Amino acid sequence: MGMGEESVAHHEKIKFPSKIHVWGMMLYNAISELHIIPKSCTVTAKYNIEEILKKSLKIALRRKRKTGSVLVRRLHPNISRYIFQQDEAPAHNAIKTQDWCRDNLNSFWEKSIWPGNSPDLNPNREFMGHHPKQN
Repeated sequence: MGMGEESVAHHEKIKFPSKIHVWGMMLYNAISELHIIPKSCTVTAKYNIEEILKKSLKIALRRKRKTGSVLVRRLHPNISRYIFQQDEAPAHNAIKTQDWCRDNLNSFWEKSIWPGNSPDLNPNREFMGHHPKQN
């Protein structure tokens, strides 16, 4: 290094990092399996209902075990007391999705109730770092 040159640390930065789109559900004592959305998939209302709500959500809500891993035990001692909430993603706000939730879930926050951009009600960012790794 010549005189006057400063030591500069260079860090490689990926311009367009890979992203993964997942769906998951959590309650105070258990979590659902994660539903990994294929990279080439756009989550439409149809995909959300057929692949996520009818499958992943319904499977998680039917769990009965009182003990075991957070991935197998029931989500709540009295599952009729849950409130299903979503964010304002277009597939969640779609009329078909709102109708399906109204017809199939005990309780959910409709589009008109959800407070937009509320980090207090969106714990997923913190949760994702703590989800058990799956093989």
